[in-house]
Amino acid sequence: MSFAVDAHCHIDMAQFDSDRKDVITRAKNAHVTIINSGIDLNSNFATKRLLMNENVCATYGLSPIETNQADKVEDFIRQNTDTAIGIGEVGLDYYHVGDTVQRERQKAAFKRLLI
Repeated sequence: MSFAVDAHCHIDMAQFDSDRKDVITRAKNAHVTIINSGIDLNSNFATKRLLMNENVCATYGLSPIETNQADKVEDFIRQNTDTAIGIGEVGLDYYHVGDTVQRERQKAAFKRLLI
């Protein structure tokens, strides 16, 4: 049997509220595994809740523009390593940020989340 993996999804987001279950079911029926990636504390919790579906896996993380949540997200990740297959959303994004202070915050958060 062939299968596929959608390696970076955000089906926890509000845009999927009306058909999330259908998306997951269609993927399952097509033998597609979904890897949902959290981008902040709330979406990491939402991603963990999606694990009740057998064809959904989790990666946790933090969008570079959400550096103010770095402490809480780091704690969440450390407490939930057994439910994730990796860190999915992490990095630097200088396109949306111009000032040096924010760049330094991104660098610090990035280093912390490489756990």
